[in-house]
Formats: sequence, structure tokens, C-alpha cells
Amino acid sequence: MVLDIAIGALAFIIFVLGYRAGFISSLLALVGYVGGGLLGLELAIKFTHGWDSVPKVIGVCALSILIVGMLGQNLLRVIGKGIHKKLFFGPLRWVDSILGGGLAVIRLGIGLYILAAVVMALPNNSLQKPITDSWSYAHIEPFAPKILSDVISKVKEIIPNASLRTSQN
Repeated sequence: MVLDIAIGALAFIIFVLGYRAGFISSLLALVGYVGGGLLGLELAIKFTHGWDSVPKVIGVCALSILIVGMLGQNLLRVIGKGIHKKLFFGPLRWVDSILGGGLAVIRLGIGLYILAAVVMALPNNSLQKPITDSWSYAHIEPFAPKILSDVISKVKEIIPNASLRTSQN
């Protein structure tokens, strides 16, 4: 119950932020983050080629993904804001803003679902109870995309002693 209220409040805040940014700006920021993250990963893999320390390789890769992803996100967000302000007017700007809010909420939902799936995948922990008691999770979980359940199946293969639970498994 408390988790659902927090998710609702967060969704409202995210919708307002997405509304202000607009759809084009939000979409370009998402593309910039993913593209920058992939570029950062590629650069980190080349940079760390031949390193023996796995934790250092993981750390450099994660840091590179975050930094280059954020640079790409901010660059394309600025371009998107310019498009939103200069090219859109009146009703078009309003539609772009509404779609931007919707996109932001969808991104939040996907991120929260993935986070919940990861928490549920971990062996018995105290964070599982609020998630299983959540109205939101109970209603969204049956509609989880097949891709996510495939990812969870792959994680099950990697971590055989983890009790991963989804309605699709």
C-alpha cells in the first residue's frame, strides 16, 4: 500500500517533468543515453582489453557507460529542447508535452518493474514483502514482456540457487 502511494507520487512527478521536457526532447535524451552507453561500453572494452582484474574491468565499464551515456543524453536533450521550443507551437507543443509526460511514465514503469524483478530474484530478503503486497506489482506482473521473462530465465541459468519468481515461469 505504501509502495503503491510512493509509486503514484513518483509517477505524477515524472509525468510533470516529462510534460515540461516534451516528447521529442525525452525521446532524443533516451536515444542519446542508450547510444552513449553503448559507445561507452565499446570504449571501455577496448580500454580494458587484457586486464586481469575483473572488478576493475566491471568498474571501468560501468563508469564509462554512465559518463558517456549521460553526455549523449544531455547533448540530444538540448537538441530536443530546441526543437520543442522553436518548431512546435500551440496545439503541437501541447501534444508533444502530453506525449513527453506519457513517455516519462512508461520509462519509469519499465525501470521500476525491472528493479522489482531483480529484488524478487534475489534469495529471501526483506524487500520482497512490500513488492508482493503491492497492488501495482500484482496487476502489472502478469503482463510482463516475454523479453524480461527470458532475461530472468537466463539469470536463473547463471545463478542456479536463486529463487527467481515471475508469473510467466
